[in-house]
Amino acid sequence: MPNLYIHTNLKNDDIPLDFEEKLIKKVASVMSVPTEVVYIKLTCGDRMYHNGSRGPMMFLDMNTVGKFNETNNPEYTKQFMEFLTENTNIPKNRIVIHYHDASAHEYGFWRRAPDYKYSQYYSP
Repeated sequence: MPNLYIHTNLKNDDIPLDFEEKLIKKVASVMSVPTEVVYIKLTCGDRMYHNGSRGPMMFLDMNTVGKFNETNNPEYTKQFMEFLTENTNIPKNRIVIHYHDASAHEYGFWRRAPDYKYSQYYSP
């Protein structure tokens, strides 16, 4: 159940209208999960500063259960950086991704058919 909290100093109008939909598909593909269990919160227009500049940048906090580790993270980073740069024009050196490995008990949610197709992702 990947959850992405994205902060950027780009204005809302500078982000493609279909950015969230495209990112959900990318995350689902890279992490081998269905799109229906990916959540995204995008905050635009944040005041941000890094390396002496207020230039375009992005900070992404990403939480999920059992996917992040020293082996997977470099490949995730490569694929997500390419996507983010291509879709926002923010240079890779101005994007930071923070991976958080979570435990299933840290989430509260309700998932059942017919809204959710995959029973392995139903709530307990």
